[in-house]
Amino acid sequence: SISTLTQTVGKVASLHVQSAQGEYLLILLRAETPIFNTPKDDIILLAASLHTAEVSCFFVDEPALHRRGSTSETVKTVRLQLPSNFVVTSMYFARGPRRIFMGSRKGAVAIYDLSSAVATPESIAIEAMTCFRRIHGEDAVSAIVGIPNSQQAALANSQIVTVGRNGTYAVHQVHWDDPSASTTRLNTVHVSSPSIKLMITGSFYDVANNLIFYGFHNTDFIVWDETSQKVLMNVSCGGAHRSWDYYAIHGEYGKGAFVWTQAALMHLRVQDGNAFTTLQSGGHGREIKAVAISPRLSDHSGNTRIVATGAEDTDIRLFSVERHGDGGSQQSGTKCLRILKKHTTGIQHLQWSNSGDFLFSSGGFEEFYVWRVTFVPGFGIGTLLEASCPVRSESPDLRIMSFDVLALSKGDTPKSGLPSEGFLISMVLSDSNIRVYQYSPENKTFETLFRGTYGSCCLTEASHFRIDNSLHSCVGGTDGHLAIYEYEKAGMAPKDYLQSITSTIDRPRNLPLLQRFAVHQSTVKCLTIASLASGEALVVSGGDDSAIAFTRLKFNGPDTQLSHSTLLVPRAHASAVTALTQLPVFNFFGREGENESYSVFLFATSSNDQRLKIWSLRINLTKPGVSEFQPLLALDISTSIADCSSLATFRESQNAATVKVIVCGVGMDVWEIDCGHLVP
Repeated sequence: SISTLTQTVGKVASLHVQSAQGEYLLILLRAETPIFNTPKDDIILLAASLHTAEVSCFFVDEPALHRRGSTSETVKTVRLQLPSNFVVTSMYFARGPRRIFMGSRKGAVAIYDLSSAVATPESIAIEAMTCFRRIHGEDAVSAIVGIPNSQQAALANSQIVTVGRNGTYAVHQVHWDDPSASTTRLNTVHVSSPSIKLMITGSFYDVANNLIFYGFHNTDFIVWDETSQKVLMNVSCGGAHRSWDYYAIHGEYGKGAFVWTQAALMHLRVQDGNAFTTLQSGGHGREIKAVAISPRLSDHSGNTRIVATGAEDTDIRLFSVERHGDGGSQQSGTKCLRILKKHTTGIQHLQWSNSGDFLFSSGGFEEFYVWRVTFVPGFGIGTLLEASCPVRSESPDLRIMSFDVLALSKGDTPKSGLPSEGFLISMVLSDSNIRVYQYSPENKTFETLFRGTYGSCCLTEASHFRIDNSLHSCVGGTDGHLAIYEYEKAGMAPKDYLQSITSTIDRPRNLPLLQRFAVHQSTVKCLTIASLASGEALVVSGGDDSAIAFTRLKFNGPDTQLSHSTLLVPRAHASAVTALTQLPVFNFFGREGENESYSVFLFATSSNDQRLKIWSLRINLTKPGVSEFQPLLALDISTSIADCSSLATFRESQNAATVKVIVCGVGMDVWEIDCGHLVP
């Protein structure tokens, strides 16, 4: 039989529903936490009426409904007072803290505390705990979903995904310092959009905890798996301006039904699971130009690494490198976790902070972006564009070719893991200019500290290094020279340069050139710097002349000039050496006899000749110059990656003798190299 339980006054504008399994139905939402303290589930109904500043929330005692039928004691009505200029477009109920999240047509999200809803008289409308405006700008919040398993955490923390009709979605962490308090903090940890342009109208998590979006792209209805980055359903229906509905059938991946009206007819499309399986997902659409490996793991399992790659397709992709199989059949594979879309030109350089909390990227048009990267339980990697460096020149096509980042901190690093004074960032540009900034994560601002001009050639490489606690920068360009800049001569104290940075000095100052010398016949394509004994550094560079150069830098005293000597290995490759990196193993010091000491380094290089080479360099530390340098080609292997542009290495454990080498160009290779037999 059908009977009336309750009713609301006025014309109903919208009904918003969510089941305990996450399914979107017509009006029912089952709460795992009983409102009436009954052992079984209850039902919550939310109805919004036109031209009213309230919504009606009905709590139905389902066990009592089955026992007694339709009675007034079965239903409890709660009135919710809407904030000003708030038209409800979406709703989500957080079962743990028993809060209702409501999205509006103008991009706002309001939060209501329903923990004491039963004791509230029906004549009193509950006001929102807080209302966050412009979550998605001025676009409607079309869906709000909770991240699976986040409800099992403390009641003071909820994690939600909000979806905007403009095609973007965001992940938020909602914090209550005290669950009974009215103060609420909303921390946005991820903002992104699907790879395809989609007017998102709904979202849910499927049975495998994949984040699913559905909406319209031109005249097509599309169901999109954001976790796996693929289309689950594509129906040509004529567009969004029609009556339609979509129902996801839980229990099987990709299974759902879509009904719509078109040309005075009703159409139904039922899809019984996914019609295809992806064997290997693709990567970038064009050649990769930069790669960087995060110093921390991508999750708490301890077996995956985050690899950031930037390509000519203007995208930055975050991959995880994972092991598959058991025993001797183990293999490494990559999986795309996130796609960062902000650059409008090809990526030039990428670098992680030492903590792995920040990713820095540069490209053309003076684009320099700071991304905050966090791990969100139940969601994975969250990325947020935190800041961009202001454009300083009038040239429309100026490129930031390379940069280096140094964390600044007074004393110990705070508990947050962030440097207390931000980052020192040295950039080299295509117009031969050098700029040094201090970036503050707290204020999200850039301050120009120093400026310098190298000459008239294009600068290609930049790297910081220290000698006797004095900070320097090494710069390479298309003229084949290396230039050394010393920050002490620019006004920094040699032992506490941070104190000089944070003091009230005139800024920006000119960055003086300490020394400049020729190394290659033409462009310096890549370089890396390693520390030697006290007062010395080793600069390893690859050039357009197919050579590798080992340059030893040394200060003979506090007031003397920097001395340098270079050992050139000609024809190291059959073409330009385009990528170089130091292997993080066997960089040790040893002794031979009473007065002899040496150090051994391993380096990996690659080139357009599609060869990956491992070089061993043995250095006698007691002999000056490079006369006792002993470079040796330890390994020469072929790679299928054409136009190699960058290399990156990491070890899976601190004491591992094997190292992973990632080769990037037109594609990406991951090599595992046993370095135990490569050291002479």
